[in-house]
Amino acid sequence: MGTIEKTRAKLIHVADKRDLLPGQILRVGDQSEIIFVCQEIGRYQAISGTCTHQSFPLCADYILETSIICPLHGSEFDLETGRCVKPPASKPLRKYAVIEIDEELYIEMDQDEDDES
Repeated sequence: MGTIEKTRAKLIHVADKRDLLPGQILRVGDQSEIIFVCQEIGRYQAISGTCTHQSFPLCADYILETSIICPLHGSEFDLETGRCVKPPASKPLRKYAVIEIDEELYIEMDQDEDDES
């Protein structure tokens, strides 16, 4: 993945806009950090792919319209806000800004996150 430097943040290249159709889910990242990127009504969303209840990996197969459900205990999260709408989780999922540059999509990451490793 390519990187573009930005003040206190970095942009991680995700995909060409043509490669992410409405309703399609793109999983990016590795085992340490999974991020789901999707397109809803012409808007791009990016959200953490790890449940806040017991750090269980979420699965794109459990996305229902505007929510994602954890396959372990059934916690449900709103894709647009990350807010938990059904327990047992109580904390929201982390949201990431999706930046469009020309025909490419990038996720904005805090620079400090990458520096911690």
